[in-house]
Amino acid sequence: MWSGRLGLSSVMFALLGLRAGSADAQASPPPPAPASPAAPTTAPPARNVPPPASTPSTPGAASVAPAAEGAGAAGNAAGPDPALVAAAVAAKASGTLLEVTDPAAIASCRELGHDSAASAIAGARGHLQLRTGLRERGLRRGASHLRYQNYLDGAVQSEAAQFYDCAGTTADPAASGVQAGAAASAAAAAPVGSVAIQLDLIPAGSLHTNIAGIAADADTQTTVGISGNLDWFVSRYFAFGFAPGVILGLKGTGDTASATQLDLRASVAVGPMAGAGLAVHGYATVGGSWLFLPGNSDSSSGATLGLGVAARYRIADSEFLTFDVGYQFGSQSMMVQGTDVDLASNVLHLGIGVGTYFGSGGPR
Repeated sequence: MWSGRLGLSSVMFALLGLRAGSADAQASPPPPAPASPAAPTTAPPARNVPPPASTPSTPGAASVAPAAEGAGAAGNAAGPDPALVAAAVAAKASGTLLEVTDPAAIASCRELGHDSAASAIAGARGHLQLRTGLRERGLRRGASHLRYQNYLDGAVQSEAAQFYDCAGTTADPAASGVQAGAAASAAAAAPVGSVAIQLDLIPAGSLHTNIAGIAADADTQTTVGISGNLDWFVSRYFAFGFAPGVILGLKGTGDTASATQLDLRASVAVGPMAGAGLAVHGYATVGGSWLFLPGNSDSSSGATLGLGVAARYRIADSEFLTFDVGYQFGSQSMMVQGTDVDLASNVLHLGIGVGTYFGSGGPR
């Protein structure tokens, strides 16, 4: 293309030269006839011809346009940034939204419009509410990226966001190949599960006893515990796993001695386990529980059933915060000198913790 353009320019300039020469030839009269004294002895001045300098006469001047076209062709051949497309496809596959601050970074992306939100809640809590709402709106629009703007603080906080899709369908074969590869990478990179640990506050509960048909119940004092969750994702909205936990200092109101409760439970969760903003799911647990009494080798053991609601807030690509509220029913019992004695606990817990996703090739 480059050499062809230069050749064409050279031909055009040669033609201009020929035309100029032809004009000079036409403007020059034939030589004077010796037999006619009236014939002019000098040629009239040639007609004005535009000087060659008025048109590009050097290869450098003629190559400006071809050079610009060549640069454009090279840019189109390069296609979209593979890293940007891969990140966008992976984000949409996992239900997350990527934040950008530099408009130039997403200049090649498709704009999906903007939206704004307001909150009457002051401080960081209100700002979190704003951004959570904007992220959810961006996901509903099919965005992969967003850029926050126009934040206003005060009695009522407000903020806007511009949404972009950097993984949109395109007719460009090169871009389609990039998207196909990115989609395959995103599928391979989807996590297969998660692990989390949390601190539990036990604000309320009860201890139930039944000795030889004499039953009694006592409210528990506020105490704390530690629990964990190891989940495997069967689908985007269903998971099963293992949920151990320990409650420290479990005792009734007015008691001085306390017990330690160990729970080993299986769990099942229904609802989104990951996403931008808050991902809320319900869960149930079932398993075994042991109440270890102070100064006594005996323990009360039995089955437990728990129900609760948990929420996860993603704070990085793999990390998240977890919030949990649940209630567990126990049916522990023990043998005391040949007598079956019920010593069971029912507890309410409020939990907060951190977790991370792991593995690849999981459901999307």
